[in-house]
Amino acid sequence: MRFNRLYLWLVGFLQKVRRKVHRLCGREQFDEVELVYLQLSGELENKVMIDVGAHYGTAFAPFLLKGWRVIAFEPDQVNLDALNKRMKGIPIFAKDNLTIIQKAVTLKDGDRLDFYRSSESSGISGLIPFRNSHQVGQVAETITLKTALEEHGCDKAGFLKVDTEGFDLFVLQSFPWAEKEAPEVIVCEFEDQKTSHVGYVHQHLGQFLLDKGYHVLISEWEPIVRYGIQHKWSSMKRYPCTLESPNGWGNFIAVKNPRFLDKLIQSV
Repeated sequence: MRFNRLYLWLVGFLQKVRRKVHRLCGREQFDEVELVYLQLSGELENKVMIDVGAHYGTAFAPFLLKGWRVIAFEPDQVNLDALNKRMKGIPIFAKDNLTIIQKAVTLKDGDRLDFYRSSESSGISGLIPFRNSHQVGQVAETITLKTALEEHGCDKAGFLKVDTEGFDLFVLQSFPWAEKEAPEVIVCEFEDQKTSHVGYVHQHLGQFLLDKGYHVLISEWEPIVRYGIQHKWSSMKRYPCTLESPNGWGNFIAVKNPRFLDKLIQSV
């Protein structure tokens, strides 16, 4: 037990050191999920993270190593293989708190849909072929958050992170809002050039969060130059507002507690 506490302290300390070093070198890579981890993970009541679009597990790893329960969704077999390989090195106490589900979260259970991969980046695989480089890589089975949370006995979540390359609104709509307590914090991605293919833009996503009673920030990044490289962060401000660039993209950060909103703004 003493080793576990020391390990968790060391993980948190190294996270903070890494961010400070990046700032001093003038090359900080802004990360909304890391911001939530550093500023809010200690204050959230429910130590459960739901990660929809887990990729290699980079987003959920700090929470898992801090003792949180994590339910992660990663339908891409290639990404899942890399994720499982990385998770072999985590401590046993953390493995016991991790559930990985190889399904795509949508509005329906049990569909089998074409799932696309791109040679440009492993980070843009998904259900929408929004790049010419996208090709069908496999078939993915679908599930709703309502069904998944019921199957795995999850009644509450402190943090819901969604990054599904265009299906984020549908993921949120699949959460059982009328039956379960709303997540304390949500981070979800917007990019109109992707989501216009499936009938929504960032204003629909932002309004959905507002309608659910959240206080909302929008974290905007400059237009993407090329997928698969480091992108440039632009700004973070309260929503509703207009984007600084019509081709901007980024993440919404939604919090139930208005005090958290001020804390996040002041930390940037």
